Amino acid sequence: MKRHPDAARRSIPDHEYVAGAADWSRRRFLRTAMSATIAAGVTLPGGPTSWLTSASTSRADDVQHGGDGDRHETVRFVHFSDVHLRPDLDAAKGLRLAFETAQSLTPRPSFVLFGGDMVHSVRSLDEANAKQRFNLFKYVLADCDLPARYCVGNHDVFGWSARSNVPETHAMYGKRMLQDALTLPKTNHAFDAGAWRIYVVDDVLPFRSPEGDRGYQGGFTEETLAWLDTELAAAGDRPKMICTHIPIVSAAVMSYLADTQQTTHALKTSLVVRNPKSMLDLLAKYKVKLVLTGHLHQRERITYEHTTFVGQGAVCGQWWQGTNRLTAEGFGVIDLHTDGQFDERYHVYGWTSPKQATASPILRSSRDVLAYADAEV
Repeated sequence: MKRHPDAARRSIPDHEYVAGAADWSRRRFLRTAMSATIAAGVTLPGGPTSWLTSASTSRADDVQHGGDGDRHETVRFVHFSDVHLRPDLDAAKGLRLAFETAQSLTPRPSFVLFGGDMVHSVRSLDEANAKQRFNLFKYVLADCDLPARYCVGNHDVFGWSARSNVPETHAMYGKRMLQDALTLPKTNHAFDAGAWRIYVVDDVLPFRSPEGDRGYQGGFTEETLAWLDTELAAAGDRPKMICTHIPIVSAAVMSYLADTQQTTHALKTSLVVRNPKSMLDLLAKYKVKLVLTGHLHQRERITYEHTTFVGQGAVCGQWWQGTNRLTAEGFGVIDLHTDGQFDERYHVYGWTSPKQATASPILRSSRDVLAYADAEV
């Protein structure tokens, strides 16, 4: 990987929230140090010298426009949602290829925004294995010289699983391990991107079943909504964008519903947020232009009132086992223009899984839907 000539000068605003925005030399130091800290049980796919240098075979879908207007002083970034990094299935090689592809784009992105689920299934692992996965993520990330921002995903949260024996009193329980690993002081934060103000909003909440099992659900706390209300008001007329992990509005979620003869459908709050109206009211009040989400590993775009909702496909596709339904492994490319308009597209970066899944399971009943969602999403 060649060092970008401007790498030492690059920066992004609000440095109190920057994680991974260091210069190249620090990344190389981190990568060397990480090789000594990853536990012996983890094999680093490809190793330190195996960076993929071959020409990318990625392709891009058609650009989707957010409106007409002048196109100057544009800020480009990439949205990496649902990486689900794991020590098998050549996942590290796949993420390296995604990084290489993103950094070769013209114009070159200014930063990468991770949309949650950076690592796979930390919620159900013990402390040693959970830390291994975050260490592996940092090890591979050291080969990417784009500044990084992070949104919390449900797989990034330590101990929130019925299969976990981690006590709630553990020092790293919940989001603390993620925050410590990625130097993330706050899971809600905002920063500038040219003329735009971007808000990274935590919508992953704890949940307990009637039987007492631990889990997660999508939603916003009153504290988060109050913070966002204040922040959006302070931005005035600036164009605004929000990133969350779990969808607020989704058409893809309907694919999880089995046919029914009943008069209502029940949407699981592990698939969409439990209180969408509260957020939709804020989006309408402040005319938020763009919302990026992930979680479902399916590409979708919906426009409702003033806001465009983009549900991003996953960097990992179907958990590093091939295409997820009709959405291949990829990431979002977003151009934010100074006139408040935007362009966005989904970039398929050409990864081929060593273990291609034959197809997504056919969900024939509500039992199938719930079992699949609980196991994978």
